[in-house]
Amino acid sequence: MRDTIETQRLTLRPFTANDVAQVVSLCGDWDVARMLARVPHPYKPADAIEWIETIPARRDAGTDFVFAVTNARDGVMGAIGIDLRDGEDAFTLGYWLGKPYWRQGYATEAGAAVLAHATEDLGVTRFRSEHFVGNEVSGRVLAKLGFGYTGEMRQMPCLARGEHVPARLMERPQKRQSGREGGHDS
Repeated sequence: MRDTIETQRLTLRPFTANDVAQVVSLCGDWDVARMLARVPHPYKPADAIEWIETIPARRDAGTDFVFAVTNARDGVMGAIGIDLRDGEDAFTLGYWLGKPYWRQGYATEAGAAVLAHATEDLGVTRFRSEHFVGNEVSGRVLAKLGFGYTGEMRQMPCLARGEHVPARLMERPQKRQSGREGGHDS
């Protein structure tokens, strides 16, 4: 999968050590952290450094493709990616945005680009995702990207809350796509 993806308003690119402070600031917001499975609260620079340093090895293994969601004005706004979890036959789409970037269409724009390029570059045709109960806005983003509810729920750990949280599972029907949906490559 390519390293950088351009959309109308965004650049999706690899994270660097220079992004640590912005990631800490955005993930340190309780309203962001409480809706994510693997983000502790409080979120410290060491957490961001460890996460950013693990991304290249997972990418090289072909199981995890994570991008910084950025724009020219604000720099890092969040993250988006797909990962192939153990025992799964579909890649899982995951994303988060800092609170200042909510409800502006950025997650949908970034998601469309990642899904299109995963299909083009990797031949991926099956995608899954999930969102915590109480985060129906994320469910609406996924619906705009072609995902539908499977009717299944699972308990997922939430490090920030220190408990397991119910999550609704969603899947994007298997299909082959042609053309680009959200951007062009750079």
